[in-house]
Amino acid sequence: MPDDAPTMSTRDPCNDLICDTRSNVTNRLDPPAAERTTVDGMDFEEHTRIFNAAVASRDWSAFVATFDDDGVVEFVGPPVGPFVGRAAIADAYAANPPDDTISLNGPAQHDGDETVVPYRWDATGATGTMRATTRAGAITRLVITFD
Repeated sequence: MPDDAPTMSTRDPCNDLICDTRSNVTNRLDPPAAERTTVDGMDFEEHTRIFNAAVASRDWSAFVATFDDDGVVEFVGPPVGPFVGRAAIADAYAANPPDDTISLNGPAQHDGDETVVPYRWDATGATGTMRATTRAGAITRLVITFD
C-alpha cells in the first residue's frame, strides 16, 4: 500500500472523547478541572477582567454588578470592611480604589461551599486568594486574602 493511501484509523475513539456507561460523550476540549475558571456559573476570568477595567476607569458599577444585592466583601489583613450590599461595596471601592490590576494565578478549586481562586497583582507580583460564595452566577460573599 502506498504511504499516502488513506487508511482506517485503529485509534480508540475514547482517546479523543470521554465516554461513560450511559453512552453520553463529552468532548475532551472542555478544560480539565485544573484549568477551569468558571465554577457554579461564576466566571472568574470575566470577574478579573471587569475588576481590571474598573481599576483603569475608576468606574466600579460593572464590578459591583457581579455581586448579589446583599453581597459581602471582606478583606483578611487590611483593617477595612466588611462591606455589605452593593452600595457599600461601591462606596468602599470608590473611596479607596486599588491602583494595580490582577491576574489569575491558578485554577479555581472548591473548599466546601466556597470557590478558591489564587491571584497575583500585576505590578508587584504579590499573591493572594479570592474565596467566593456564589448563587446563580452572582457573588454572595468574597473574602480577599493577601499572602
